[in-house]
Amino acid sequence: GPAARDFKFRDQIRESTASAARNIAEGFGRFRPLEFARFLVIARGSLTESHHHLRDGHDRGYFTAEDHSRLALLAGRAAIATTRLIRYLHNYSSRTH
Repeated sequence: GPAARDFKFRDQIRESTASAARNIAEGFGRFRPLEFARFLVIARGSLTESHHHLRDGHDRGYFTAEDHSRLALLAGRAAIATTRLIRYLHNYSSRTH
C-alpha cells in the first residue's frame, strides 16, 4: 500500500515493532525478574511508539479506519500485557527479597 512507498515511515514502524520484540526476548534471557522488567519497560516504550506510527499512518491515509482500528487494538493489547507482566515481576521480586 501507500505506506510501503514512504520508506522512512515504513522503516520507523518496522523498527519500533521489532525493537519491542527484541527487548522482551533479551530481558527474558537475563533470568532475573527485575532485569526482565527493565527490558519490558523499554519494550513498552517501543509499543507506544508503534501505536503513534499507526495513528500517524492513518492520518496520512496509509491505513483505512478499519485497518488502523485492528492494528491499534493489537498494539494496545500488547502494551497492556507488557504492563501486567512488569507489575507481576515487581510484585514477585518484592515477595522473594
